[in-house]
Amino acid sequence: MRDLIRARDDIRKDLTAARHRLAKFLIRHGHLYTTGQKWTQRFWAWASKLVFEREGERLTFEHYVAEVQHLVQRRAALEREIERIATTEPYAEGVGKLCCLRGISTLSALALLAEIGDLRRFESPRKFMAYLGLVPREYSSGGKEKRGGITKTGNGHVRRLFVEAAWSYRHRPALGERVREALKGQPPAVVNYAHKAQVRLHRRFTRLVSRGKPSQVAVTAVARELCAFTWGLMTA
Repeated sequence: MRDLIRARDDIRKDLTAARHRLAKFLIRHGHLYTTGQKWTQRFWAWASKLVFEREGERLTFEHYVAEVQHLVQRRAALEREIERIATTEPYAEGVGKLCCLRGISTLSALALLAEIGDLRRFESPRKFMAYLGLVPREYSSGGKEKRGGITKTGNGHVRRLFVEAAWSYRHRPALGERVREALKGQPPAVVNYAHKAQVRLHRRFTRLVSRGKPSQVAVTAVARELCAFTWGLMTA
């Protein structure tokens, strides 16, 4: 399962690189899309009307387009398989719980389970944070202690998932359609726990930003606390 999750992540990276190559090629040849976001249906409709005078440019453009569209299809195919597997044992229960937390979808929930396994192997949330490299570095000298940035040791895949999820807590607590669906059928304790996480983590983000902390620093702090909530949810 972990190999499948990482294969999907590899495709995500390849797709980003392929899109960059296509976008830079278009810019080099004076084709700027300014009427909306790239990679939408409107963008592809615009791109299909582009004309290149030289054969080499046309063939290059067709190659870059085909590469992007192929990777989009491969990503979608893998995601369908991952979504299907997430509803089967032994993943269904754990995925259902994790999806109650804001910012964690079926894909990221299954990735967490595949990468981490049983969270009860960590004696405390602090050890789980340290495993992911989300605890600050400490420098000791002459009886003085100074803290720096996070260590970034351990599992980088899971650390990235938590940081990405943490960005959603900059918004006020709310139940989106995905979270509402995930909460259906869950015990009241899980529902209350998920709500508590939303309130606390949003408050954490707003307080740090109001004190002048950069958004990235605030998000990292929220990601660290989200680890603790995840540990508590999966070990209760």
